[in-house]
Amino acid sequence: MKITVPTGSQSVIGKDGTVNPAWYTLFQKLANASNTLNDAVGITRNSVSATESSLSGSISRTRSALEEALGSTSSTLTSQIEAQGETLADGIAALSDQFGALVIPDATQLHGEHVTIDYADDRAYPIVQFSECAWTILAVVAKCSTGSCTVTVDIDGTPLGGGANSVSTTEGNVGHSTANAVLIGSTITVTISSNSSAELVAVSIVGERELATL
Repeated sequence: MKITVPTGSQSVIGKDGTVNPAWYTLFQKLANASNTLNDAVGITRNSVSATESSLSGSISRTRSALEEALGSTSSTLTSQIEAQGETLADGIAALSDQFGALVIPDATQLHGEHVTIDYADDRAYPIVQFSECAWTILAVVAKCSTGSCTVTVDIDGTPLGGGANSVSTTEGNVGHSTANAVLIGSTITVTISSNSSAELVAVSIVGERELATL
């Protein structure tokens, strides 16, 4: 809308006391323009207010959705962690039961070599040619079914420190604490002497060995 301002020679109030038509027209156009502007500003304010309200509602709904999603995720994670923890605890308990059922042998174990000579002669009998392990001879136990004889046990040609067995029909036991170490590769020999019709001469060479440990 084009507004034309009256010239300076035109008085606002005419000689008859009324408003000059030119000025009246100007005032009317200005009033219309002002009203239009106010209406436009009011619409804009209403639009901004509505937009603000809409944004506020959207933000609120988004926040609620996020809080709900986070709460659900946290609950799910907590449940999964608890379930995994229970599974792990069960596994540890099962392993504990298995280890508890294990029987760990003593490091020191009994070891022995045995021989029976049907008809004894006065001579040496190699019982162990090559020992596969190191061990210690603690005693020699001997007995025969008939007759008598003397039994001497030696390691690599050295007699055991406890002396010989006088063998008869009664079981005899001679202990040894010296010259009684068998090494890997050692030869153990039983020697019969002073034989008097001895038959079924049974000799047990008993001792102990140490198991290998980690």
